[in-house]
Amino acid sequence: MTVLEISGLSARAADTALLDDVSLALEPGRVLVVLGASGTGKTTLGLAATGRARPGIELSGSIRLAGSALLGRTGAELRRIRAGVVGHLPQQPSAVLDPVRRCGP
Repeated sequence: MTVLEISGLSARAADTALLDDVSLALEPGRVLVVLGASGTGKTTLGLAATGRARPGIELSGSIRLAGSALLGRTGAELRRIRAGVVGHLPQQPSAVLDPVRRCGP
């Protein structure tokens, strides 16, 4: 089973192409590292891959996480699909991780 499968993913914001025809597959137990210069779409790809695309970003193509299609899902559906499968650690984790704030329910 493929944990993450992205096929023909493109992302646009207004008239600007952010991603163009990205495809990848991630097998269980493997680690994926996305490297590139500033402004090359790494964050856009990571957010899209976890069903967290920023408002105003139009996605096309296919994103499947643990066998479930992500595009067109509601927030509640996306949270259910992501639970226990994937996490996203931003470039500046100190901006979102507070050592005195509890994580989880």
